[in-house]
Amino acid sequence: AEESEREGADRPTEFSMPAVANQSTRRVEAGQQVLVSTESKAGDGFEKDTSEPIPADTAATGLIDLGQPAVTRMAQTIGELPIMELASELAHLTQNSLSLSTQGELRSASTIIRSRNAGVFDHAVVLAALLRARQIPARLTLGLVRTDEPGRSEASGNEASGSEQRVLMKLVAGVVVWIDGQWVTIDPMSAKFNRVDQLCLSR
Repeated sequence: AEESEREGADRPTEFSMPAVANQSTRRVEAGQQVLVSTESKAGDGFEKDTSEPIPADTAATGLIDLGQPAVTRMAQTIGELPIMELASELAHLTQNSLSLSTQGELRSASTIIRSRNAGVFDHAVVLAALLRARQIPARLTLGLVRTDEPGRSEASGNEASGSEQRVLMKLVAGVVVWIDGQWVTIDPMSAKFNRVDQLCLSR
């Protein structure tokens, strides 16, 4: 028993992608299958995210500093709207108010808003803060999206072709938001809802 415990401790923890918003998952013998779809129903055997908002989803944190005037002022620049329209307008406000810069160390939403310069993760932090400031439950996510760069052959450094072509992915941040009784993803860089080309790794 002691030997098998040691062996188990040496094995890496199995990575599992979450069911979140428009991403559902299912266990298979070889590991896990992930389905990202615009369909509201999960496929056969796939599990959707059935969690509901908790108080933490509208609370302040070190990054999402809701009490700061910069966050409150920005959140209130959009008037009263139905929740889906409000979330969309706040996403566009985030996109249009911040200049894209290289992502540095993580900063609080108020610091990002005052600087007006934001990396990809900063955009997600600000959007989550604006949503929570308007009492809309929101969670930060981390994921992957395909890049527009062509695959390159590792051996030669040249453009890859045929069987050598690879899909390149980049790390992105996003937000999941509770709208009309379900979780919806928002990409803060494009203000698009429920992108099907983006995989959520963690939430």
